[in-house]
Amino acid sequence: AWLMTRRCLELTGPWRPARECVAESSQDFLFRAWRAGLRLTACPQLSVLIFSSGSRAGSYVGDADDEQAWFQQRMRSDAEGLRLRLLGLACAGAADPDPGSTGDTRHGPWMRRLLGLAARCGLHPRAWDMRRRQALAPGDYVRRLRLGRGLAAELPRQTLQSAHARSVRAHCTYAYGRPLDFSRTGNAIAHQLQGWYAGEDWGSWSSGTRAVLLMRLEATAVSDGCLRLRAHAFVRRGCRRQRLELRFNGQRAAFFSLDSGTPADLVAAVPRALLQQDAWLEIELLLPDAVRPKRRGSSGDTRCLALGLHHAVLDAATT
Repeated sequence: AWLMTRRCLELTGPWRPARECVAESSQDFLFRAWRAGLRLTACPQLSVLIFSSGSRAGSYVGDADDEQAWFQQRMRSDAEGLRLRLLGLACAGAADPDPGSTGDTRHGPWMRRLLGLAARCGLHPRAWDMRRRQALAPGDYVRRLRLGRGLAAELPRQTLQSAHARSVRAHCTYAYGRPLDFSRTGNAIAHQLQGWYAGEDWGSWSSGTRAVLLMRLEATAVSDGCLRLRAHAFVRRGCRRQRLELRFNGQRAAFFSLDSGTPADLVAAVPRALLQQDAWLEIELLLPDAVRPKRRGSSGDTRCLALGLHHAVLDAATT
């Protein structure tokens, strides 16, 4: 149960899907928050009870609620007594039986120092255990937890896409001239409706042959608009260029041919008729030359890449 400021989220970046994380998404988020220099401080009061489900077979598909019912009854009849009992158990469990112990008994002192150094370089502290000892690739650990709880290994893709689309439509309001940053800590995630990989330090790769951005415009333009994109192409041996067709609300607007991995500025005119207050502007990027690096033998990257987008901005004269 966390409470954080908006600034914390801006520094840490968005919540990552479990399939991209070595550990749980929550632990990945906390690790990135630590690397960003943020602090996690405990509330000085006992205020939340959490019932762990990861080690309980079928816990998400059964309907047993004996524990919750017992605690609910105690909270109503003797909340202070329950609080004191829980705090006493917590203190007893946290007591260190060995005054010389450092707390972490899984690794020796040299390994702990090595893992600490690796963490400062960006390697998750649990990566060693997950990947080397248990041979778990990103996403495997959460898949095991889901299966143990009685769920499917992963949420159906259609369910995820539908939830993501609803979230974007609720948060994609756009003010003319506001730059969109496509990096992992940027604000463009609120407009990435479809066809994007998770942001990196520099920006985001498109996913597959079609990517879509969505904007709900705050004001009405009194002239044509201008969409500016700063992007680079995925080019390798055997893939010397990437074609890009831009469409606004289904209407073809511009065509580009990119043959360099160096970022370049792309400009496309947006008709005034599309730039009305509260109007939805769907920016469709069609990328027919998207390729998978692994299939071309240039790397082990299994993604389908075409365009790396750094920034975008829509300018228009407004009332």
